[in-house]
This record gives sequence, C-alpha cells and structure tokens, in this order.
Amino acid sequence: MFAVTKLMYLLLEPSNMMFIAFATAVALMRPSRLRWPLRLICVLFLVIWISPLSDAMLGSLEDRYAQPELPARIDGVIVLGGWQDLIPAASRGGILATNDAGERLIIGAGIARRYPDARLVFTGGSGDPRFPGLKETIVGYPAIRELGIPADRVTFEDRSRNTAENAKFSYELVKPRASEIWVLVTSASHMARSRRCFDALGWTVIPYPVDFRSAHGGFWFRDRKIAEPINRFGIAMYEWTGLAVYRLYSVF
Repeated sequence: MFAVTKLMYLLLEPSNMMFIAFATAVALMRPSRLRWPLRLICVLFLVIWISPLSDAMLGSLEDRYAQPELPARIDGVIVLGGWQDLIPAASRGGILATNDAGERLIIGAGIARRYPDARLVFTGGSGDPRFPGLKETIVGYPAIRELGIPADRVTFEDRSRNTAENAKFSYELVKPRASEIWVLVTSASHMARSRRCFDALGWTVIPYPVDFRSAHGGFWFRDRKIAEPINRFGIAMYEWTGLAVYRLYSVF
C-alpha cells in the first residue's frame, strides 16, 4: 500500500500530470517544424527534474555566505521584504500570511530577541506594479504583534520596490553611523545581490543568510514534483539575471 500510494502521488500530482501529458502529446505529434524544439523542451524539463542542475545553480549563490557567529553587540537587524503573502493577507483583513521565505521573519525576530537593545528594521513596500498600494506592512504589523516585539523597537520602511531601493531607503531612514554594527537577513540565494547594494552605499553589514533551498550530497532525484526543481531553477535564473541587470545599470 505504501508503494502504491507513493506511485499514485507521483503520477497524479498536477505538475507531473501536465508534464506527462505534454511529453505524450509531443511524442505523438506528426512530423513538423515544432516537433524537435518541443522534444528538446521535454528533455530539458526532465534533466532539471532528475538531475542536480537546479541545486547546483542555486547552490552557487547560496554557498557564498554561511551563517556567521554574531558579535557580542549589534546595533540593528535589517530584514528584507519578500516573505509576506500580501494578497491573501489583504483580502482577509491583514492576517499574518507568509510565503516560502518566511524564515526571514523568524530568524530576524530571533536575532532581535537575542539582542534586546538592537533596532529591528523591516524594509519593503510594494514590488507589484499592479497593486502599488499593497504594502508589506500589511503583514509586518501583525507579525510583530504575534511575536511580542515592542513596536518602539521596530522601524518599517515601506517605499522600496526592489532590493536596490531596500538598501537606499533604509539607509536614508536609519542613517547608520560608521561605528554601528548591523546584520542583514535575507534568503541565501538573494544575499549576493543584497549585500552589494548595501556595500554600494558604504553601509557595511554582516550577511546572515537564511531560507537555504539547495542540497548537497547524495540527494539524487529528491523531488516528487517536477514543479519543485523547476522553481529552484527559476529562482537561480532570477538572481543571476538580477546581478547582471544591477551591474549593467551600475547599481553596484
């Protein structure tokens, strides 16, 4: 029964079903100019699914920084946005809704608890041009209430729309002194781009990566859903593209 249920899940999981249906349709196609390009797409998806390609691409970003031992004193913690699930939160009256990057909130708040004299900064406005008024503070305010963090310790920066603006507007709001020690918390894959944005402003921060998603070792063919490695592949492509675009526009 255990083996049967696992096999049924593998076959009936929606993203797997879509891939199987697509691959079957391509295999049954009559000869046409599209047949071989579509077959190559099928092969690419299959390689991403059953090989360590997505972990290798994402790991090349995530392995740049390890979680450090923090000093005895820090002056502040900056938690980058992107951990909120804004549309469900807004549509349900401002509930605490997080997404896969919710570890940013958990670890950032945990560091703030360890250093009760440190300031806690949440940075992030609306990164969606369709909903410019949908700010990340919709989830930020209930988050600090649920975590029991005093409101006077927390600063919300809600103007920024991307990582470069996270750094810029937080710098303008906080006005850090050169002697202050700040910790930057964001997803491991996002840390390379984030830290460069802060460095470009002359704001030296301690990178504290969280939300690791790549795996090392013998975890061969670890995903039962084809959507999961494709999602990791997409995150890696997004971050590598972001690094290139930021360099092109001389952000750092």
